[in-house]
Amino acid sequence: MTRTPPGPPPPIAPRPDQTLVTQVRRYRLITPLFGGGVEPGAADPVTVVRASQIRGHLRFWWRATRGGQFGGSLEQMRDAENRIWGTTSAAGRSGQSRVQVVVEVDPATVSPARDDLDHPYEVVRNREGRDRIQARDGSRTPAYAAFPLQTPPLRPVRHNVAFALRITYPVSEAADVTAALWAWETFGGLGARTRRGFGALHLDGIDGQPVAVPPLDQLERWLRQQLELHVSGPAWPIGVPHLSRDQRACRVIWHSEGHSYGWWQATEAWQYLIEALQSFRQWRARSSRNRPGRSYWPEPDAIRRHVRRHSPGHEPRITIDKYPRAAFGLPIVVHFKDARAGDPEDVTILGRDAAGRPVERLASPLILRPSLGRWQDQDLAVGLAVVLAGSTLPSRQLSLERRDARGREPEPIDGSALTPAEAAQLGLDRQLLIGAVRDNAVDLLQVFLNYLERGG
Repeated sequence: MTRTPPGPPPPIAPRPDQTLVTQVRRYRLITPLFGGGVEPGAADPVTVVRASQIRGHLRFWWRATRGGQFGGSLEQMRDAENRIWGTTSAAGRSGQSRVQVVVEVDPATVSPARDDLDHPYEVVRNREGRDRIQARDGSRTPAYAAFPLQTPPLRPVRHNVAFALRITYPVSEAADVTAALWAWETFGGLGARTRRGFGALHLDGIDGQPVAVPPLDQLERWLRQQLELHVSGPAWPIGVPHLSRDQRACRVIWHSEGHSYGWWQATEAWQYLIEALQSFRQWRARSSRNRPGRSYWPEPDAIRRHVRRHSPGHEPRITIDKYPRAAFGLPIVVHFKDARAGDPEDVTILGRDAAGRPVERLASPLILRPSLGRWQDQDLAVGLAVVLAGSTLPSRQLSLERRDARGREPEPIDGSALTPAEAAQLGLDRQLLIGAVRDNAVDLLQVFLNYLERGG
């Protein structure tokens, strides 16, 4: 009797690793991508979204949410960070990240349509036949947020970027990874200048299931709940930027005064935030010819007194020798348009470390970006303004670098915060100071948050 030969053995399905979590999270950017490639300020022509960049963002937001649970010890925080996210030189040996990140390519991230490229600036020729750079009419990008793009060669930003992220991590690290992901998705982004709203993320789905966005009228409550859930610990190491549970540090900006729920799209909300920042930081008089007049802020006159130079008609009038706008980040380049007539040449305001050495850059603690919520069966946008705690140098430690003093060390200057009396002398509305005064010092970032909520 003939026997039937046995068939192939049934496939052996590997047992899922119960100690690991794997998710595929789908994202889109609701504001344009600035940079994002290996070269600073330039998009990668092949891999628009890079896994290494995402890993760096997640490390930052892990510190911002979970770095306060180590009693203020920088060493303990760094050890925990290296254990989760990996290191190339921990105690003399490398350590592999416990979190694996893979970007799954979406066609929109490889070959964007021509319409997805936006040039915020253009070169035009003036009446004297000289080329100058100006904001391009028709650009959807706020020029004030994109000022680094003025540096030649002029590069475009990229709209409509979408991608999928496959992330795998141990179950034991779920709380830490989830906190970093939430903060990155809510307050962060991709590419450069994310604190000014570029590359703002929106999470569309996880493992093929859509993610519901909070209703617009519940967004503030949802943010408070998530901050309570994810921000852990009472004490961060000195100098580590982090989120705060303080409600004053996180504001939702509605479409119009009175918190009437509006109809912003993401780029409109972003435009509003950036225009408000520009208006606040460039607070100045209008001349009789409807051209920008003298600044109401003390920095220009403080510099004129410091260098003992001023043009005719620009004698220092403000007697406050302080530089309060350093709170928004450094360096600040102060340009005097009448330098040929006697005003100082351009000067740069820098920070100083504890040893008095100049610090070239201090990232702004202020984050401005749009955020989406659900309203009447569609996703609409509000503005989100957040101030990171722990990210400023001591207020008095500033220095001034003068173009006409090449080769000399930057000179120490007083960067102290304004007092309420000085704020009143400058003309700041008393209502703007509510909740922004502590120990006779005015927190200018809190003043700006009040300014935003009031509608400018």
